[in-house]
Amino acid sequence: MKKKIIIGVSSLFIVGLLFLGIKCLFYESDDTSERVRNMNAKYVDSLIETFSIEGEYRGNMPDYVEADAWNEGKNVNVIKVKLEGEKSGVYEPGASIHYFSTRMTPDELLKANKDIFVGKLKTVFNKTGCNLLFKNNNYYELTSTSDKAITHCSLRCINSSAVYNKDETVVFQMPGENYFDVKIVDSYKENKVDLLEGIYFYQFKDLKEFYKRFDKKYCSIDEENQIIRIAGRNLSTHKIIKDFATIDYKNHRVITKESRGRKAYWESDKVYIK
Repeated sequence: MKKKIIIGVSSLFIVGLLFLGIKCLFYESDDTSERVRNMNAKYVDSLIETFSIEGEYRGNMPDYVEADAWNEGKNVNVIKVKLEGEKSGVYEPGASIHYFSTRMTPDELLKANKDIFVGKLKTVFNKTGCNLLFKNNNYYELTSTSDKAITHCSLRCINSSAVYNKDETVVFQMPGENYFDVKIVDSYKENKVDLLEGIYFYQFKDLKEFYKRFDKKYCSIDEENQIIRIAGRNLSTHKIIKDFATIDYKNHRVITKESRGRKAYWESDKVYIK
């Protein structure tokens, strides 16, 4: 019998706020901008490394790991793995990250899933990069560490979120984790942290590389004006909202849709709706 490991997103927004609150405590307010600029300069040529895996895993893989799909509103089969006779982790409903263990090595795990492995992605907080998987218009982050004969892994869908119509949340895909809520803008401003640093860690060419894999119905790229438009899914209605989020790269802002035809303009230290 196949085992399933299920990941949900019901608590994504709450987890995001807690994550941001903790993150802000560790910032040194005076040198944040300089720190981000230095990281940009150092990693600008290798923030998204695209490469393939040589060879393939020929062992038996009777099990699989499921995770959330931002555009589906349900859990989907993501990676193949061998879990038989092994402890596979603790099931936690509503968790956005799930952990599992296998006797496959990290290399074997990637070889077994080479058809969806696209390379590595670096973020502001992960300068070494995570393994990046792409399947059915969803990016997933796979991390693994070896402990003797066991490989401990985590898998999560790379979702960002924004508040829509006051009490609803929309999820969409951006590199790293980005949470757009008026409640956190003041926290960023107090700590002199750029609200958009997770996005402007990348040059436009990096973002283009990230988004080029999506179907056109979910994403469009305007290279001349450096604008990327991304669809999102309302977690309450499960409706896909076309062009929900716009990365206006030249003007250093992100624009998200609001109710009644309004838009929210997110800048480094403020947000306004019109």
